[in-house]
Amino acid sequence: MALFDPLTEYWDWQLNARCRGAEIAEFFPPHYIRGIERSKIEAQAKSICSDCSVRPDCLSHALRCGEPYGVWGGLTASERATVLQGGALEQQDERVEAPDRPRRTIGAPQRAYLHPQRNRRLVDSG
Repeated sequence: MALFDPLTEYWDWQLNARCRGAEIAEFFPPHYIRGIERSKIEAQAKSICSDCSVRPDCLSHALRCGEPYGVWGGLTASERATVLQGGALEQQDERVEAPDRPRRTIGAPQRAYLHPQRNRRLVDSG
């Protein structure tokens, strides 16, 4: 018996994504690209997302996890932030709203690999 059940059902949608195999810069433009050039890159990514069969799953994942970068489910990071702050965006014929989840009140999510010292303290104190 396995200690944990596999969680593949949470990630299977990625196998059917239209962006699978695309260049990462198409969905995560480098931070130094701004203005019209960035808008063009984001528009291209959104056009790929627009008729993707797993777009709702992708967007739901990004909103639940608080993904701070890139285009996910047809929304940019700033558009997702608007949704998470209680705003709503009109997307073609659908309304995008934040999923039911506790509100985050302090900053962006912190990835474990960014804070190895803090993680060591948590393990040592446990």
